Amino acid sequence: MQLPARARPIAELAAAALTVLVAAAWCWTGAAKLLDLDAFAAVVHRHAVLPERLIGLVWVVPIAELALGFTLIAVG
Repeated sequence: MQLPARARPIAELAAAALTVLVAAAWCWTGAAKLLDLDAFAAVVHRHAVLPERLIGLVWVVPIAELALGFTLIAVG
């Protein structure tokens, strides 16, 4: 189903705004975790999100979030 011609610019603007919002959320959460990686690791450990032997790899999560955010910005 296609949108009417007059609605397309509004839909494109809404899609762009949503993309920026989601990208900003990914970047914000990734940066916040990187700034206090020890606290993030403690939360992951406390909630048993990862097995004990993988807690040392907790830095991968914020890096992935930043990568997702910047990819959305670059592609969007």
